[in-house]
Amino acid sequence: MIVQYGTSSQVLDACEASLPQLVETGFVQQSSGNVWFLPTEMADCLPEMALTGWTFLEKKYPVLCWFHYVKRKRQLCLGIEVGPIQNSELRIRLLHAIKDGGFSFGEKAAFREEAKYTRILSQRRKLKQTDGGTVDDDPDYVQEVAASMWKKHWQDGKKIIEILRRFDWGV
Repeated sequence: MIVQYGTSSQVLDACEASLPQLVETGFVQQSSGNVWFLPTEMADCLPEMALTGWTFLEKKYPVLCWFHYVKRKRQLCLGIEVGPIQNSELRIRLLHAIKDGGFSFGEKAAFREEAKYTRILSQRRKLKQTDGGTVDDDPDYVQEVAASMWKKHWQDGKKIIEILRRFDWGV
């Protein structure tokens, strides 16, 4: 298990450690394969609410950001996702607001009443290999990659924040 998951946790630990330098966060939690987080600026315009999933998370926010590491592909992923809002009508209205704000995503699945998760933004970056053929999980290198991804990602993230600020949550 240590061999299988050790690199993953080192990569995610480095991502988590980089967050304070990247963005002020109101919530950070690591789970198997992911570091979930919410920039304070985004948390300020999101209510906590009933969800039908993400039960492992300490906070119940309808939108979250995450880093995910896919070890077999040596890929670090970053995303912003609308999650499993229990009120499906509210979830669909939120997705329409995000779409109307200029974002595109898998609409066919996203707008179904039974849909649970919709990635609004995501990107992947392959991590380099060491001379020994393993993934380079050096914390400084991983933090550099995470910072580069976040810088690119956060420009669109700020646009999503504006949409969230104007959205009528009705709660």
